[in-house]
Amino acid sequence: MRGPFRLSLVVWLVVGLIGAGGVAYLVLDKDTEVVYVAARDLPAYHQLTRDDVRMTTVRARDVPQDAIRDQRVLLDRYTLAAIRRGQPYGQARLGPRLAAGSLAGPLVALRADAETTMGGRITQGDRVDVVMSESTIRDALVVDVVDGPNAAVILRVPASEVADVAPVRGDDGPVIVRTRPYSGP
Repeated sequence: MRGPFRLSLVVWLVVGLIGAGGVAYLVLDKDTEVVYVAARDLPAYHQLTRDDVRMTTVRARDVPQDAIRDQRVLLDRYTLAAIRRGQPYGQARLGPRLAAGSLAGPLVALRADAETTMGGRITQGDRVDVVMSESTIRDALVVDVVDGPNAAVILRVPASEVADVAPVRGDDGPVIVRTRPYSGP
């Protein structure tokens, strides 16, 4: 009789510990938020679609202050840096909303300084003309303006124009002329 009684006592003890652990988890880990996260690893300058976002519960300490909680705000925006699968989307890591397919095509980086950024007035989503010594690229999309020692203006240009932009280097750089400020998709 002692054998089965002891075994049932051990089973009940294990069940009780598991139950207590579950209750403790639910009580102690209430600090969570429901946010949208990357459904897969995404590269920089990737335009978001429904397949790129999923809603999930995340520990509050892992959620950026500028986290996005509305899927409509996410769709058709684009990443400014690579985003890992499961990482919450934050406003600061995304460019503005663009018409679907706006980033289809090659991206080029041009040296950025006060002249090429119009004193810092060129921003993401602007449309610009790039005037070079022998040609002009019309209606290029400003995807990003990167600050720092390797400052650059990232542009989406038609594939047929890449050969004109590729050789631009150094002091004989282009002049960028804003033709339309960003006003939405």
